[in-house]
Amino acid sequence: DVSGKARLAHVEATHDVAPCGIELGEHCVYVGAAEHVEKFDLSDPAAPLRSEVLSVFNSGRPRNPKQRGQGDAHDLEYRDGLLYVTGQNDDSLAIVKT
Repeated sequence: DVSGKARLAHVEATHDVAPCGIELGEHCVYVGAAEHVEKFDLSDPAAPLRSEVLSVFNSGRPRNPKQRGQGDAHDLEYRDGLLYVTGQNDDSLAIVKT
């Protein structure tokens, strides 16, 4: 945009409720949403596509869409092929090999 003003390029819905954490990986972005971490392909950075949904903190309980789970993905950090994810509400740390 030649005007220099920011503009919305794309919106992608998350698989689960309450997306919170986000982290860049190698050619992808990870988003923490409730009990899941979602991986979005960045082949087109302005229009990322969900490529994977990882059930990281699956409690096995049915959930109301507005209810938070026991280990909701919160903070994410990517380093050397590993994704570290804190579980809000249950004081846990998940480590995912990517």
